[in-house]
Amino acid sequence: MKQYHCLKTSQYSAIAMVLGLCIYIASGASLAQTPSNSLPAIVSLLLDDSESSIAPPVAVPLGVSAQLKSLTRVDGVSPETIYFSAQDSTCSDCGDVFTAVSAPGLQAKDPQLATAYSSLAYHFNFDDSDSGNFATTGNSRNQQIGGSPRAIHTFDCTGVNDPNWNVDRQLCSFDVGVRVQSYDNRFDDAFIEINIQPLYGPGGYYSDADIDCVSSSNSFDWCPHSIQNQQLADMPLVGNYADRLILVDNDGGTYSNICTGADEQNAAIVSMSYIEATANETRPIIPFVTLAGRPRNCNASYNDSHITVAGGFSADLRGNHPQRDAQGNLINGYGFNQKVVGFKVGSVQNGASFALIQYHDIDMDHSADGAYSGEFTMANNPGGCRSNASLDCDNMPYPMYLFLTDSIVSSNANNLARPVSIGCFNSCASVNFGLAGVEVNRSFEHNLRIQGAWGLVLSNNWFRGNHVGSPAPKSRVTIRVIDSGNGGERPP
Repeated sequence: MKQYHCLKTSQYSAIAMVLGLCIYIASGASLAQTPSNSLPAIVSLLLDDSESSIAPPVAVPLGVSAQLKSLTRVDGVSPETIYFSAQDSTCSDCGDVFTAVSAPGLQAKDPQLATAYSSLAYHFNFDDSDSGNFATTGNSRNQQIGGSPRAIHTFDCTGVNDPNWNVDRQLCSFDVGVRVQSYDNRFDDAFIEINIQPLYGPGGYYSDADIDCVSSSNSFDWCPHSIQNQQLADMPLVGNYADRLILVDNDGGTYSNICTGADEQNAAIVSMSYIEATANETRPIIPFVTLAGRPRNCNASYNDSHITVAGGFSADLRGNHPQRDAQGNLINGYGFNQKVVGFKVGSVQNGASFALIQYHDIDMDHSADGAYSGEFTMANNPGGCRSNASLDCDNMPYPMYLFLTDSIVSSNANNLARPVSIGCFNSCASVNFGLAGVEVNRSFEHNLRIQGAWGLVLSNNWFRGNHVGSPAPKSRVTIRVIDSGNGGERPP
């Protein structure tokens, strides 16, 4: 049986425990390939064990308690990437296997956390029967099995014909579950409901008044409304994205850059090629994308005093990022809830701070002609406040919840992304980022380099190497340390 094995790789695990870095890397593996000293594979599926030829574990949950929550939100808008955590799961008598093996006689600072990572395995089932398989690995998108208590999944809701459509509530509902299993085959299950609205139409999040249609050919037969002043020839300017859905014609045209401010929220920029699931050759082209840039400016670096109340931020948001409701769901923050879906993109450089940015189904493959570099900068200079007296670091919170899913990033040898294909630099301090189903190929240096990571989830990606630029040491994935100052509480 093909298993989806999600483990911290051995070369990172010791460093992660010492430096407080959490990196979750998923890879495909069969049962026969599972190392004898790793966590036992979970072979009993939450909803369907028909493929397993191995007897399921004994249903004795005594001592094991499964906990499951979303660290982003439970109510979203299609396509929505949700970040799940079963990290609070416990086993009363499992112990801390990692410390016992690597540092006999010592005790972990957080025994519960150490047990969650070293003594328990996890099977997530996303209740998303039509999500298909990852193009990068062939593995099912609908489950994650292995040693990581964290997972991400992108939910689509296509409307009334979606298998998860709830007629009464006019949205798609998913009963996401996790089975938490100990090394001696005891387990417990936990579930959480995720609700996803369509972009527009029946049950849609955006009404006609919230939708701008963009077509370089001035053809709007596909637009869901006929409001003429909301039918545009090119992309809106920065400051015109908040609480709006921008639908772009599936015409293969090249449009102006996309630039959103960090003071804009709930912005979705979506190609009709994604909605219509049409051929990649007709995707609209965006040369450059910046999400959560400096307020009302397309500069991604916040090395000045623009983060003020006058700059568009409310006083209660500055220094209180992100904001959550009583149930713990994200409801506000810098650059809150911005997404780009279904485009061919030249390069990306996001702002320094944000909460919930999503890139899905993005084609950055420029290997054939080198028209663009294909560089994807997750966050730009979050630590700039330390070198600029005019910007208080208390007003510059860590960038949180950036997701890149089902996408390709590939450079041409004559126009390489520099220094890396996907990166987060200058005291990045990323919190709970995730990549799933991403192919990365042909880099000047590393395929992926992040300077500071907490809660990074890497799932079913294909980092192909091909480091054809600098003679410096190169890796497919490189995680570097951020200077931590005086420390502080760890993120959720």
